[in-house]
Amino acid sequence: MARSGSTNQTVQITAQTFSLQDRVALFTGNVEAHQLPRDSTEPRMRCAELEVRLAANKRHAESLQARQQVICERGLVGVTNGPADTLYTRMDSETLTAHIDPATEELVDLTAGGGVRLKRSELTAQGDKAVYTRADQLLKL
Repeated sequence: MARSGSTNQTVQITAQTFSLQDRVALFTGNVEAHQLPRDSTEPRMRCAELEVRLAANKRHAESLQARQQVICERGLVGVTNGPADTLYTRMDSETLTAHIDPATEELVDLTAGGGVRLKRSELTAQGDKAVYTRADQLLKL
C-alpha cells in the first residue's frame, strides 16, 4: 500500500477488536487501513482480519497478512482519466501478504491470493494469484 519512492509511511488502522501478543498485532472485524495523510487518493485497504508482525525493535511492520474479502484501493472513486495518483484502482482478493525490508522499511513483495480481481479505469484483470516484487516493480497476475 505504500506510495512509490516513499519511506517511513504512517498507516492508520481501525477495527472492532485489537490484540497484541509479543510482536503480533491482530485486528479483527471491519478492518480499515489508510496511509496518512487521508486525502481520498491515499492507498487504503479493507478486510475482515489483519495480522501485523512487528520488527524486533517494534517500531515498524515486518510483514502483514490480510484475510477474508480483502479490498485494496487507491485514487478517487469514479476517476478514470487524469494524473496517475488520482486514477481509481481496486484489487479484490481473499488474502494479501506483504513483506517489508527491515533495513529500508520498504515493501519487498506482495502476494494476493484467492480470486484476485484488479480494476483500473475500463480495464479488468482476473486470476488466482497476483505477485508484486520491488525488484522488478511489476504486478504479475
